[in-house]
Amino acid sequence: MAYTDEELARENVGMGQVITRTPAQIAAYRAQMQGDQLTGNALQSAMSRGNPFAVPTFNAENRFDSALTDSGNRVNALLDNPDSISQSAAYKFRLGQGMEALQRSLGAKGLLNSGNRLTAMNDYAQGEASQEYGNQFNRLASLYGQNAQGYIGDKNANTAQFSAQSGAYNTAQRNNDAAQLGWGEMSMNSKKPGMNPIYRSISQIGGDPFSPNYGVY
Repeated sequence: MAYTDEELARENVGMGQVITRTPAQIAAYRAQMQGDQLTGNALQSAMSRGNPFAVPTFNAENRFDSALTDSGNRVNALLDNPDSISQSAAYKFRLGQGMEALQRSLGAKGLLNSGNRLTAMNDYAQGEASQEYGNQFNRLASLYGQNAQGYIGDKNANTAQFSAQSGAYNTAQRNNDAAQLGWGEMSMNSKKPGMNPIYRSISQIGGDPFSPNYGVY
């Protein structure tokens, strides 16, 4: 209920009791009511203010996931079946080039029709297979290592991003909670008994109700 200054200056509370208030008391009351309104508005604003940051979610996707799995499978396949190296394009090329060179060398020595020809060719093929197996294993192991490093780097980047987003979200949420708590306490404190100048004035009624000075302060 809104009171005029005239009503506040002289209030009839019944049974011949009149409360009078000074301009200073009335001004204090007005200031108190205005402060209560501002506090209430601030509290409502704080309660309606949402978090400017979305709830963070961890990005589990990794750009190197498929590449790491593929290179790991290729290493395991080579370890499980070393003879598979004979089907690689690199081995076939090197073997073909080497065999041609060996044939020319044996021909130059007149050994193409000798029994040593087959032995030399078999030994050469086995040596090439062993060497190419080592080369292929090193290539695949290096590729796997590069993909593993990329995978870890991507995962660390995702973790850092999630941590930064979580920090920003939590900080904003704490600020909102603190604002609501602060304005809520101010609003509650302003409504405590004796905090309003008008209520303080009313509570000062005392003495002989028939005295000319009753209720005058």
